[in-house]
Amino acid sequence: MERKFLQEKTSQEYIDQVCFKLDSHQFVKRQAIDMQMPQQSHQEWQPANEMTSCSLDHKCREPRNLLFFVGAIFQFTYNNDGKFNQSQIGVLLDLPSQHDIQTFQKIPIMVAPAGTKVLEYDNNKDINEYIEEGWRKEYVGTSPERSCAVKLHMKGQRKQYGLKHHVTSTVHACMGDTLNKIVTEISSDCGEYRLWDKAQAVVLLSRTNHGKDIFFCWRQE
Repeated sequence: MERKFLQEKTSQEYIDQVCFKLDSHQFVKRQAIDMQMPQQSHQEWQPANEMTSCSLDHKCREPRNLLFFVGAIFQFTYNNDGKFNQSQIGVLLDLPSQHDIQTFQKIPIMVAPAGTKVLEYDNNKDINEYIEEGWRKEYVGTSPERSCAVKLHMKGQRKQYGLKHHVTSTVHACMGDTLNKIVTEISSDCGEYRLWDKAQAVVLLSRTNHGKDIFFCWRQE
């Protein structure tokens, strides 16, 4: 639960930073539609309250907020056979319209070749160059509908694009990867960013070719 919270927090900080740097016409936002109903009930779904939305933040792969802008790097949250797999990453090359996003129209995403874990957007490359390198253009819509139990004997459901921002990764998820640079954050034992165990430290320290490419940030509680 704590790890998911930290990933969500970092993702939201990233969204806020991008919104600050870009002009308003350079990005489009999409907030998830959260619904709730009592468990074992046949009532109609109703708009979720904040407690239910917070529970869905922890239980859903899809985030409450998504930001679309040219060069945005996303991770898919579900499998679509023959098109993309969960945890595969892609990049947005064309900014969709506000209308398309608000009505949950499918949008084109360039899907990275299988096994790609790290990428940087290059605004000098066009779509043909991506295709030559093994990328594919696929259209992505909302994730499959699924409900889950939340607090106070309720169940909740989230409607959102099957994407999340590819901003952070856990130490274990980086196993086997060689990364250009790593920035990791720690704090005191009682803080949010706890120190790692020995196995995590070994993985972390072996993900780059050079030690100078690993940066440690200390958060003062």
